[in-house]
Amino acid sequence: MADLFARAVVLFGGMGVLLLILLSGRSEVISQEAQTVPIAYAMVENPETVNCLEGPCRTGIALIDPLTGEIETFRVGAVYPEGLTYSPDYSMMSYHIGTRLYVLDLETHRTRLVTHQYYNYRYGNIAAYNAWSPDSTQIAYTTYSTIDVLNLATNERHSVSNLIPKNKFHWSPDGTSLLLMADPAGRWRENYLYRIDLATGEHINLTPHFSDSFGGIWSSDSMQIAFVRLMRGTVRLYTVNADGSNLQRIDNRLPGMVFPRQWILGDRYIRLWYGEFYTFQVDTGDYIRVTKIGEQLPESETLGIDISPNGEEFVILRRDQTGRRDEWLSIYDFETLERRDFMIKTASFAYPEWGSD
Repeated sequence: MADLFARAVVLFGGMGVLLLILLSGRSEVISQEAQTVPIAYAMVENPETVNCLEGPCRTGIALIDPLTGEIETFRVGAVYPEGLTYSPDYSMMSYHIGTRLYVLDLETHRTRLVTHQYYNYRYGNIAAYNAWSPDSTQIAYTTYSTIDVLNLATNERHSVSNLIPKNKFHWSPDGTSLLLMADPAGRWRENYLYRIDLATGEHINLTPHFSDSFGGIWSSDSMQIAFVRLMRGTVRLYTVNADGSNLQRIDNRLPGMVFPRQWILGDRYIRLWYGEFYTFQVDTGDYIRVTKIGEQLPESETLGIDISPNGEEFVILRRDQTGRRDEWLSIYDFETLERRDFMIKTASFAYPEWGSD
């Protein structure tokens, strides 16, 4: 069981809303070198200034060494960067400022504008999403009305779908498909899971009879997808084959409003998040609670969470609820739950990025 905890992969949520950053089916420990990948977060130089319109502040992307706490910063303009996402090879990072999507080369420190139409207005809010290909050579992103794909080497781009995802979408581990939650009729309350075949352009509605599907994740071999249904306040966990066949419910009971994070250890277990981390055993339908965050940090508010590339640790962005309401990055060991803390400067709505999407 210790090995399971040490290699587990996890979700993150923040500000009372469960948000998904998913690792596209990575279930193996990447390498010892990956342990030193910096934790990225958006930051401001004046920690007293939450809104840059209310006072002077300089924004940027901060990379913090998870072992030493040393920080490297990148200036990206006068507006707060959002949606930080590592490329799978950790050489680049995507982020957006308003409706502009950028890619930052972490080796040359050069920034590249991907699009100035990075925007989704269909559901009455700004909801911009992107996903990296597994080989880090392409990036898919939402525009005003499509999902486009840009080849970073050739600068060729093309549209792959007119569906607009309602949440972060994901490239399959084998690089052949995109998985997203959408409704072709544009209704906010209905959610279907779609797989887009990038070679043929085929769109497969994986849940045509379920308009309440959330949180789709890939199995490590790209052959199956796990997701949850919200049925009148009750959460149920399902799996379905990538071609839409063999849809089945697999849970006996779930702890609450959980979302699946990733299949791990030969796809025998699924990591779940509901304020704490849980491990779901596929063959028995049972789950166990892994962490004790609420007990260890009772006076802190969790703003965001992510996991290390090798799955051995996870990081929490948290804010003290007493005193100055300082913000911290707390890094936990999955097996021992030992913690180390680094105080940071942020604008209170930054989410940490550690493992790539």
